[in-house]
Amino acid sequence: MISLSSKQLLDYKFYITALEEKSTLRNYFKTLLRTLWNESDGFSGKRPLGNSGWETQLAMDMIEADLLEGEYNEPWDRDDYDEVRFNNMIRGCINEL
Repeated sequence: MISLSSKQLLDYKFYITALEEKSTLRNYFKTLLRTLWNESDGFSGKRPLGNSGWETQLAMDMIEADLLEGEYNEPWDRDDYDEVRFNNMIRGCINEL
């Protein structure tokens, strides 16, 4: 598993399914925030970028990129990765923005 600081993780490029491209978490968060702003009251926390399960999908993308320990299984089980570690990683990145 690749070990990066929150600052490094923000700019590490890997495939992000919601963006349908190799990108960074920094760009992912900007896209998410832009979507929130543009959709205003119509913003869907369940499907912010068009898909439900978006948090788990991001975790699976990070597992695939060897940024998070876990198993890439379909259907995805929340028990396939350390959800607390994942949330701490994401919160750390958000705090670095």
